[in-house]
Amino acid sequence: MERYSPVVIGGVAGSGTRVYSTICELAGWNMGWWNTRQGRDCYPLPRWFYPRWTDRYVRGDLDARELARMRREFGFWMRLCYPLRTGRWGWKNPQSQYLLRFFRGIHLDLGYIHVIRDGRDQAFNPHFAYTPHQTVLMSEDEIRLDEPVRKALHWQRVNELVLGEAGEVLPGRFLVSRLEDLCAEPRREVGRILAYLGVESHAALEQGAAAVKTPPSLGRWQREPAETVARVEDRIGEALERYGYEVGARRP
Repeated sequence: MERYSPVVIGGVAGSGTRVYSTICELAGWNMGWWNTRQGRDCYPLPRWFYPRWTDRYVRGDLDARELARMRREFGFWMRLCYPLRTGRWGWKNPQSQYLLRFFRGIHLDLGYIHVIRDGRDQAFNPHFAYTPHQTVLMSEDEIRLDEPVRKALHWQRVNELVLGEAGEVLPGRFLVSRLEDLCAEPRREVGRILAYLGVESHAALEQGAAAVKTPPSLGRWQREPAETVARVEDRIGEALERYGYEVGARRP
């Protein structure tokens, strides 16, 4: 059996997960026939499955009958999107990160790649869809915080939730990768991903590294007002440092 099939790719929306899907495809993984052209998400899951089930599953609101129905619906979409689920396959979608325990209960060989991007970038991301699932991540008072701080807090809570869950249900079977590392040293980070997948391929390494393009928005937080950045860092500074980001300094 192939190592880690399926492979699921997740991370806070806007983290750069789509290039990780491309790297997996170059390594020989079928990442889905129904991927959207731009986002490379397995479209039916975020369109019909996740909105219906994710929040209730995370809250623990589902009884045995509803959990069984959730499994059946998931099976339906998998049969539709992946009629031949053999060998190397998987999917990418940020919302998948909330359901690792659910997926692990279905796929014993599940692998997971979690993508992290600087939470300050996410705090100032105008396209960051942070409102889905915020009621399971933040209190009513926190939801009323000003937008950059609220987005930053969402980033912190998601990563804490997901990595805690991955540590429990996928010990030694998941990979954490920072987008900044991938962009700074693409060959080294692509090599880490291929090693995790159990793939030795010079062609996949070179093609994967060539597929990495640094987005112009990387480091956007450094163009924001210092006082606003300071409020964000006050809220998530410890989490930033935990993931290897320097706090309190700006690039010249």
